[in-house]
Amino acid sequence: MLYENEQILRISTEEYFFLTENFEFVDARKCSESVRYLMYNKEKKLINTVRLVMENELSADERNMAVDYWYNKMSISDISKKYGISRSTFYRAIDVIKEKLNTSLKYVLLYADEIKPPSKEDFLTQIKTGNFMGEQIEN
Repeated sequence: MLYENEQILRISTEEYFFLTENFEFVDARKCSESVRYLMYNKEKKLINTVRLVMENELSADERNMAVDYWYNKMSISDISKKYGISRSTFYRAIDVIKEKLNTSLKYVLLYADEIKPPSKEDFLTQIKTGNFMGEQIEN
């Protein structure tokens, strides 16, 4: 992709063939905004997906233990004391939690259309028009 008002210093054969087939100028600012929007939107959707999987697939104790371990960064001894379990029981519980999350997230991410990136045509249309489906990019 070429940006308006930028000079090409060097170009490979592959880039030359790509440009001759797909030659179009794009405003660098619009491209940057579109990429930021796509990354922000994908991150937001992934976080929401993980939250929903945790709410629907884990028991309340499993969810609380996972939050304490990964989000609150509590030590294993503190978590063991809090839940009245041994360290080995904690490790077995966290392995079960990981397996539940892995299984559910694989399924959700494989079939969730809203998390998939847009097609090349949709992306180029967003760049050209500056239309990001009505949402604002947050910095």
